[in-house]
Amino acid sequence: MRGLRTWLLIGVGVVVLLFVVALIAVPRVVDTPRIQSLIATTLSQNLGRPVKFSEVSISILPLPSVVLKDLEVAEDPQFGQGPFLKLNEAVVRLRLWPLLSLRVELGDFILKRPMISLVQAPDGRWNFTTLGVHSEPRPTGRTRSGGGGGGAVGAAGVLGGRLKIESGVVTYETRARGAAAHYRVEGLDLAVTGGPQGALTLKGDAKVKPGDVAVTISDGSLAMNGARTLADASVRATITVEGKEIRELIALALGPEPAIDGGVKGTLTLGGTVGHAKANGEIELMNLVVTQTRPACPEPKKRSLALGNVKINAAWEAPRFTGRPVTGSVAGGSLTTNATVTLEQAIHVDLTELALKGVAIEKVLVDFLCQGYAVTGPTDDTGSLGVRLDDLWHTLNGQGQLKIGPGRVVGSQARAALGNLARVGGAVAAVLGSELPNLGSSPVEYDSITASYTITNGVVTTRDFALSGRTLKITAAGSYALASGALNLDVGVATGRAELRGKVTGTASDASVRAKITVEGKEIRELIALALGPEPAIDGGVKGTLTLGGTVGHAKANGEIELMNLVVTQTRPACPEPKKRSLALGNVKINAAWEAPRFTGRPVTGSVAGGSLTTNATVTLEQAIHVDLTELALKGVAIEKVLVDFLCQGYAVTGPTDDTGSLGVRLDDLWHTLNGQGQLKIGPGRVVGSQARAALGNLARVGGAVAAVLGSELPNLGSSPVEYDSITASYTITNGVVTTRDFALSGRTLKITAAGSYALASGALNLDVGVATGRAELRGKVTGTASAPSVRVAPPTALRDVDPTKVEKGLEDLLKRFR
Repeated sequence: MRGLRTWLLIGVGVVVLLFVVALIAVPRVVDTPRIQSLIATTLSQNLGRPVKFSEVSISILPLPSVVLKDLEVAEDPQFGQGPFLKLNEAVVRLRLWPLLSLRVELGDFILKRPMISLVQAPDGRWNFTTLGVHSEPRPTGRTRSGGGGGGAVGAAGVLGGRLKIESGVVTYETRARGAAAHYRVEGLDLAVTGGPQGALTLKGDAKVKPGDVAVTISDGSLAMNGARTLADASVRATITVEGKEIRELIALALGPEPAIDGGVKGTLTLGGTVGHAKANGEIELMNLVVTQTRPACPEPKKRSLALGNVKINAAWEAPRFTGRPVTGSVAGGSLTTNATVTLEQAIHVDLTELALKGVAIEKVLVDFLCQGYAVTGPTDDTGSLGVRLDDLWHTLNGQGQLKIGPGRVVGSQARAALGNLARVGGAVAAVLGSELPNLGSSPVEYDSITASYTITNGVVTTRDFALSGRTLKITAAGSYALASGALNLDVGVATGRAELRGKVTGTASDASVRAKITVEGKEIRELIALALGPEPAIDGGVKGTLTLGGTVGHAKANGEIELMNLVVTQTRPACPEPKKRSLALGNVKINAAWEAPRFTGRPVTGSVAGGSLTTNATVTLEQAIHVDLTELALKGVAIEKVLVDFLCQGYAVTGPTDDTGSLGVRLDDLWHTLNGQGQLKIGPGRVVGSQARAALGNLARVGGAVAAVLGSELPNLGSSPVEYDSITASYTITNGVVTTRDFALSGRTLKITAAGSYALASGALNLDVGVATGRAELRGKVTGTASAPSVRVAPPTALRDVDPTKVEKGLEDLLKRFR
């Protein structure tokens, strides 16, 4: 045991002695000028690039080594003038055993904080692929391969043992897609160990900038296998990628907007050769959010869309990156596709077997894009897409099947287009002073939107677009150019029983439309009820032809419409049984024109109660519906069919009626907004309304007060219809108050004149009335309301000579009879 210990001590002593001798021998053995020449020549020959450094020094501790200051490896002139590699200090270890034999052999090569410049040329070549290639001519755009020769092998040999990079920085510049893009790898720690037959092993880690993505290389190997250049050397490695934020990294490729926030993690297996590497594995992009400034949006202008997590079964083989499949979530729905990204001068993206399911499309179109043609509803889409990212709207190609709904049309431009189309299609209702539900001012509900489509160079074509709802159906076939918004569509709109077909051209923001619209229906009652409610009910048919023009946002139409066999029916509580009364209006013909927000009929002609009607009508469809009638002319109308049979008016009269003038009204408040003027003539006829007869009886009896005092009276005008020859008046109407200065009812034994006002809404009266019957004449004031008038009478001159006592007694008896 003691002998073994002695021999061990002797062995250790010998090793120490040899080590000390080697250290002492280093300055004597290593000829600095010679070693400087040796390193420079060896590196230059093996790398195929000029190598220079400012000075060489010898370091003994901790191990014998040569220190190179300001080392530079030149760039291939085809890629630029700056250095390929530059660093302040490189350490070349010297092998200890050869030193003991007084020989110099290079060992480990340690690069401290090097700056390495990687450049990819427009043709896809990398600057590092020419390492080890000597100066013989080399065709541009091609990498040398084949042929034996040891340039690359020699380059491996120069490492002796290992190449270590400590805290390196790699700048990466790609010129392959036009404008140069710059990336940066920092904190690169890489160990390359030489092996037999030129094989190398690799391991290391780094951080990719901008951003903060960590990359780890493990189980790496680089095998020359007789390769002539480094580009032809086979490579294998496992690469792990992980980062919490990829925004800045994505911005280098796509620009500052849209900004894509999120993290990344994944593992890739690297293979192939250095010049033509391949990789495959799993990558996950986490919590992706796309943010972009949208000028068309209300505040806030900057909008975000959450995409969630995206998983990619990835593969890379220059120049293509593929994901088969790519799966993720978009706006509450799911996304699956096979993706291919080709990185050439322009980036091409191809998506096949694309499937979107249950996507809340409003989160994309409304909340993010603020689209004027936005809709809401769950969205499914299947198909394929391909695009070149530098000119997306002109290079998009694909095909697919789309289904959205149920949902609503909420985009302002879409609502305006639907409102115009639907109102033109519902021209009948507009003629009658109403309109369809205002499709342009509130979201339009639908059950589904379906379409199959193809996209060719950014032009979307469909043959079967259909929006279907309970009261509305829109079909379309044609094309839409994504870049310019140019439209060329054949459109059909069906609402109720009206149907519209037309041509839409121009652009999405100002599309022109041309159409020949034929309207025909046997029953318009339900259509009118949508605007006016269940009463008054208007029955009848419609037919007509309109020519549509203008733009979708500002449509125009003109043509002829005829409403046939119109009958108005309404429940009248004031009537005796039957309470439900009807008025036949006959046929109405309209020379129609539409230009938002006005519908005009110039003229409107028809028949009313046995007479004729002509007028020029303007219906303005704004928040409230305004109706204006000019050059109004009623002739020969049997007014009793309106006042007696239909309205059961207490002040009804009979007789043929003529009226000329103008009227204007807002339909939501008819009795307070009616304005106009005119000339009225009725007769001969009778006063048949009970309230009118009672009023006439009272007035006539007062007018005959003298006769009553003398013990007699006039015939009881209040107990039977009063005949007259004519009723005439000129009138004005201001905010529902009718004013006349020359009302006159003339009969054989009776004449009534009136001047004053009558409020249609409240029935308030303020009239100066004159009654002449026989030789008696009465003037008085009528106030109160039409249902409860108050009469103040000024007695005639004849009463002044009568005994006041008799007059009072006679008036008392008369007033008792008025009760």
